[in-house]
Amino acid sequence: MMIELKRMKKFRLSLTLVVLFFFLILSACTGAPSSTWPGVTATQDTAYVANGNGVFAVNLNNGTLLWRFPDKAVTGKSFYAAPVVTDDGQILVGDYSNTLYSVDLKGKQNWIFDKAKGGYNASPLTTKDGIYAPNTDDTLYALTLQGALRWSFATKHSLWAQPATDGALLYLPSLDHNLYALQVSDGKQKWATDLGAAINSSPTLGTDGILYVGTLGKEVLAVKTSNGQILWRVSTDDGVWGKLVLQNGNLVFGDTSGKIYSISASNGKILWTVPKQGGLITGGAAVLPDGFVLTTETSNVIHVDPTGKILWNQTISGKLYATPIYVSDHLLVASMEGDSLLVSLDQSGKQLWAFVVPK
Repeated sequence: MMIELKRMKKFRLSLTLVVLFFFLILSACTGAPSSTWPGVTATQDTAYVANGNGVFAVNLNNGTLLWRFPDKAVTGKSFYAAPVVTDDGQILVGDYSNTLYSVDLKGKQNWIFDKAKGGYNASPLTTKDGIYAPNTDDTLYALTLQGALRWSFATKHSLWAQPATDGALLYLPSLDHNLYALQVSDGKQKWATDLGAAINSSPTLGTDGILYVGTLGKEVLAVKTSNGQILWRVSTDDGVWGKLVLQNGNLVFGDTSGKIYSISASNGKILWTVPKQGGLITGGAAVLPDGFVLTTETSNVIHVDPTGKILWNQTISGKLYATPIYVSDHLLVASMEGDSLLVSLDQSGKQLWAFVVPK
């Protein structure tokens, strides 16, 4: 743990980010944090929430519990990163110790991968050919869909963000400041570009072969996938933690000052901003038919239209760190230390249901 804290000193972080980094590093060191913020994903009929000592499957229509994994809380097990649902019907979720789990759609374990030496702060990336799991032990693990190790790639610091892929290459962000391009087939490095600061924002891949990524050094950058060349970089008020949303040629995101931005993907020009509405923003944006929703640490759920006009600003109990999800006319917001673990809102911000973990 002391080594991790010493390595952290090289990051250019605000006080709030230092607190968050300390919280997550302490969690990774102990393997069993007392509390974590939840990660959520969803299909057309089910939401999956990883939080604390369990993963919960929730009926999207009414917010009732379908199942939890494990069936009962296990001492030393704690989950954080959003589960991933694969095309072949697996649910993948990593814990804070060293285990990546595959469970079926009824919550029964298929297999585990336990060769990592750190925790899973990031969700794995899945394709039809395999699983790519970043770990806090500075290593990306490439697995078959049955959980067997294919290859691994070591970086110089922890991996806290899901990679992206175009099918041929994986684009892997690291806290060591580098964005790596690796061959999907064998993990061989094609290039690495130093972006100047720690990266725990998952890259967004455009259709034109350009990657867009934020850093904790108060920047958003565009990087060429062919050779790692930086095409442009734009300064932000604070670090960018969440994944950028690319829509209609524009990028939408929030930074950890709580400010919301839209910038042009072609040149990084800032098109509009929304002043701070609450606390820091660590998640990405949910895309709704009429705009975007972002959440803040101070309980705000903010809906803006494509011009940056605030349509509504709703308050939900608790700290809202995770990326909200919009699926099947449900806006899903996961809460840390709130009255409910997961809340569903409609497009107008009206609550549809709230899920509380049964005691």
